[in-house]
Amino acid sequence: MIQTSFLIMLLGITTLLTLPEPVRAITLDDAIAMAAERNRSLAVLRQELVETATLMAQAESAYLPQFELNGGYTYVSRLPRIELGDQLPIQLPQINFGSHHLLDFNLSAGYVLFDWGKRGDRVQQATLARQLQELKIEAVLQQVIYQTTKAYSAAALARERASLLQKYVDNADSHLVDARSKYDNGLVSEFDLLKSELQLKVFGEELAVAQAELRQAELRLSELIGADSDTTLSADQPLSAIELQVPPDQQFDSLLVRKPEVQLNQAQIELSGLTEKLESLRPKVTLFSSAGWKNNVMPDPDELLFNFTGGAKVSYRFFDGGLATHKQAEERARQVRFQLENERVVSEARRSIAVAREEMLKIESKQAATGEKLAVARKALEIARVSYGVGLITNSEYLDTELEIRQIEMEALRDHFELLQAQLELKYNIGYWPEVK
Repeated sequence: MIQTSFLIMLLGITTLLTLPEPVRAITLDDAIAMAAERNRSLAVLRQELVETATLMAQAESAYLPQFELNGGYTYVSRLPRIELGDQLPIQLPQINFGSHHLLDFNLSAGYVLFDWGKRGDRVQQATLARQLQELKIEAVLQQVIYQTTKAYSAAALARERASLLQKYVDNADSHLVDARSKYDNGLVSEFDLLKSELQLKVFGEELAVAQAELRQAELRLSELIGADSDTTLSADQPLSAIELQVPPDQQFDSLLVRKPEVQLNQAQIELSGLTEKLESLRPKVTLFSSAGWKNNVMPDPDELLFNFTGGAKVSYRFFDGGLATHKQAEERARQVRFQLENERVVSEARRSIAVAREEMLKIESKQAATGEKLAVARKALEIARVSYGVGLITNSEYLDTELEIRQIEMEALRDHFELLQAQLELKYNIGYWPEVK
């Protein structure tokens, strides 16, 4: 009895350990919202944005005065002396020329009064650095939404394909039972029976592959969204229910100039221009002051005396061996590179948009023809089912009809998926994502 209970408990534990991960069905909108919030690449970029927030404070700190507290102690073992000898007619008192203990404590301050606007340029650089990071996040966010929608539609396709194949497996299994009954009664040949068995095996093999592909598609979707490792997400919507918003053709140009990649290059050009300006050699006026206590001064070297100094300093490095000039030339070359990169991005986007547009038109035309073929095939299958039931057609003819409609239904499913992919490519190249809230 104890052994039986132990075996039951062990079996229960083993069952729990081998249970598949929980699968949670979500809509496309939920998938996009989760990906925008939980995608791991976006999380890294957002943390980098937090880091850039300190750049503004660093740049603005140059407008404030700089204070420094200094202190020092020096011990001198031998002090300088002057021996007057007996040459003087009068007796002079003893003169001390220093102290063994030298103390110096002071508070110094400095302030850049004028630097030809370089501090303002550095503040503007910090502002642009933050904008650049925000544009990077926007660009990656759009890419994540694109990948999520693509992965979601692939998971939906895999699910519908598996469901469709399961239907054909069930039909083939039912047809095999009927074929066996007819074979036993001498109504069909052994060839017909073997062909029914073969079709069931073919459908069963395709179903097993489709189920494995479904599992892979759901795992890719879950990882892309950033789901917990113990949770698998699946597509809750069929392909026919997935609708993507595509802008009208007349909005393409205005949308392209707002694309994050284009704005990113424009910001890089502006940032490079500021760097070029900062490399210019310009004079600088600095105010300085210092106040503190110090000994080793006449008349009593051991007495700490308060001292104050202050003034202004003008500095102008008018020649640096041509370093600044070469750096400015480097920045100008960088600006040309970013401008060329922008032209490349826009040109490639326009061409890809045109290709995607033509692909959409092609698939839409094909869908109409496939729909007509599917209607005819379904009617033919219904006639074949009745005709086979009354013995007007052979088993092989019926199975061939069923194969034809399976191919057309798979083709229709694939057409809808390809249309979604073409729409996705169009949206990605334009940078049009109203789905991102």
